[in-house]
Amino acid sequence: MNKNYLFSFILLSLFTLGCSNTNQLTNIDKKEDANPTSNDMIELNALTSQKYTLKVGQKAFFKTKVHGSVGLGAEHEIEDTSIIQLVSDDIEFDSKENAEMPGGDAAKKQFIFEALKAGKSKITINENYRGDLKKIASFTIEVE
Repeated sequence: MNKNYLFSFILLSLFTLGCSNTNQLTNIDKKEDANPTSNDMIELNALTSQKYTLKVGQKAFFKTKVHGSVGLGAEHEIEDTSIIQLVSDDIEFDSKENAEMPGGDAAKKQFIFEALKAGKSKITINENYRGDLKKIASFTIEVE
């Protein structure tokens, strides 16, 4: 096989891989992580209803993939923090053994929110890829 052809093929493959959209705002299957087991915890799902009703003291969570060394990250915004607040935004590495190695920081980020008082607020999850906003999930939360 011609060396130039092989080099061109490898270069094209790497370019295609680098340009592919790895940015997907999704909820991670709850089976992978047993943290949110409470019946009081509601999953905010980007693929279904964007309106949720919570009771004061109730919590909701959202999970998404992050991979800092690749440039994939996620942040949150809350319209009214007197009604709902972020109580944690933990990161769980896919492989704890490889977390400190180059490229080994692929993880799941879990946002947990708590309803504080009656009212209506909005939670927005912004997912960015290499500094550019790529996906937005927006949830209207009504607290009773």
